[in-house]
Amino acid sequence: MKSKKVLSMLLTSAMLAGMLAGCGSAPAKETPAAAQPENVEADDGKEEAPAESKQEDAGSDTASGSDKELLSLEIYDVAANYQGIQTGWFDKVVKDRFNLELNIIAPQVAGDAVFQTRASTGNLGDILILEGADFADCVSAGLVKDISAEIGNYSNLMTYEDQIKTFNEGLPGNEAGITYGIPAQMTNTSPTDYSQDVIYSSPLLRWDLYSELGCPEIKDLDGLLDVLEQMMKAHPTNESGDPAYPFSLWADWDGGDGMLGIANVVQLTTWYGEKIKGSAILKPDNTFIPLTDKAGTYY
Repeated sequence: MKSKKVLSMLLTSAMLAGMLAGCGSAPAKETPAAAQPENVEADDGKEEAPAESKQEDAGSDTASGSDKELLSLEIYDVAANYQGIQTGWFDKVVKDRFNLELNIIAPQVAGDAVFQTRASTGNLGDILILEGADFADCVSAGLVKDISAEIGNYSNLMTYEDQIKTFNEGLPGNEAGITYGIPAQMTNTSPTDYSQDVIYSSPLLRWDLYSELGCPEIKDLDGLLDVLEQMMKAHPTNESGDPAYPFSLWADWDGGDGMLGIANVVQLTTWYGEKIKGSAILKPDNTFIPLTDKAGTYY
């Protein structure tokens, strides 16, 4: 089944997610036939900073330019909580660098039925981010493209060649070891070594308001508070005239990943290198304290 070129390996690095190539029909917006090269294919990362790609020259033939029509890609993302055309600073980066527009399809927004509906038509999207079981089913149903020939061109991904190979060889019926997808959250260290070197969660700012302030550098949490204060002073109310506040907090209790506690506070503890497991907090020195310890970050 013919499909247009997807610089999916570069997007994988940028979006920090396992990009799995769809083999469905083309989206509504197409590049002119003469501009279409041969096939190369592979939650709201909307505000997530892109990793620097090690393949700078790989995007040269899809670089932005006034002589080329904007190419629209459909991203089916089971983790996304935003649906529609990508907006914000990430949209600008992708358009400026690759002349691409990303249309996010989010079952969390559209409902789980969107998976069955699109799968039955043979077109989940151009790039798929799926749970393992659904991915395996899509491979069996022929909805995911073989990317074995292309994946070796990207040295940043080949750092995880063993992990990618093991993942794909474990797919039912894939005795030939064909590469269909890239697993998320891979590491190149021992399974017993702690290797996370980035903050588990991070604050998300409204891109329009941040840009309006001139995108000031934020070096620490005090700097974050300063920027939030500037935003609030510039826009003290919303469009309806209601007071606007720099923090969005809610009272939900977080039951995911074995964590117990108010969701906002659970995530904030990770900024200090601490992780909540059940009713305990794992500290950076590998010791535990009770969730309710008054000297702990959660309290």
